[in-house]
Amino acid sequence: MSESRKRKQKYIGHASKRGRACGLHTGMKGLLLTCNDTSKEGVAVRETLGLLKQFVDEEQQAKQQPEDGATTGNGQGGATSVADELQRELEELRNSGKSDKGGAAKPQQYRRIDTSSRGLIFLDCSTTDPTVAAQKIFQGIIASGKPHCRFLSRLTPITHVCQANMEEIKLNTTRMLQATLLDKGCPASTFAIQYKARNTTLKREDVITEVATIAADGGRHTVDLDNARYNIFVEIMTTMCGLGVVTDYHEQSRYSMHRLGLRLEPASADGTAAKGKGEGKGEGKGKAKAKGKSEKEVEEEEVEEENEEEEDVEEEEEEDEAN
Repeated sequence: MSESRKRKQKYIGHASKRGRACGLHTGMKGLLLTCNDTSKEGVAVRETLGLLKQFVDEEQQAKQQPEDGATTGNGQGGATSVADELQRELEELRNSGKSDKGGAAKPQQYRRIDTSSRGLIFLDCSTTDPTVAAQKIFQGIIASGKPHCRFLSRLTPITHVCQANMEEIKLNTTRMLQATLLDKGCPASTFAIQYKARNTTLKREDVITEVATIAADGGRHTVDLDNARYNIFVEIMTTMCGLGVVTDYHEQSRYSMHRLGLRLEPASADGTAAKGKGEGKGEGKGKAKAKGKSEKEVEEEEVEEENEEEEDVEEEEEEDEAN
């Protein structure tokens, strides 16, 4: 047996051991990261943390600074603000010291949670709205005009995590849609369901039918697979399910870093730029020009990649069971 083959088997065994424990639990919210190269999951997480810092955290800090500054220059009120700031810094130092000495650690803003599926990582966002965070990341990348990731292939906002059984999925879908499709003030609209499942006994048709029935709200809303106003994510991960809903699915390149990369690439060797900021169907045309392919070819290419990704995951799970 070759040395490279031994190293590969050793890695597969390690991943299998880690992959058996699923850290997801009901009530979580966060970002679901997809990485096609399972040996680069850690890199994909670091890429995501860098995007969060650049496009989400720094913007929040910039908004807070003017508010803090506005309260520091008004006599007694300013003195109180300075004292509060000093107190906060002291608390941070105390917490840092406890963490270093093995005491109570300071709560983390983002935590990596292992799922039971390879190439799939959940980033717990305890203090951040995952939908807003994902939107800001894609908007920031589009504004910069260049891709920022090599190994992160998809970023899906998840607002509800529940057990992967039909009753829990129906219950949490209803809760999630209360502020949108199920709100009585919401006008008649359209929706689509973006369903992905890994290593589950649930039937695709059954889950989609139940979720669609809830979203339709008695026929007030209709399905539109091409240009829906609301897109509902249903991500099945063995025994757990993640749910999310967005209104800018096509504008944000279907939350796919691969599609976004095609969208931002130069159109051709003559130096003309592709339609990088088109929306909906126009986005696909811009990507087609970027690669010199038709829109249909680009769509077929992505579907083929997603199918290969799912096949790779299934093959690796079968290898783990055999080992």
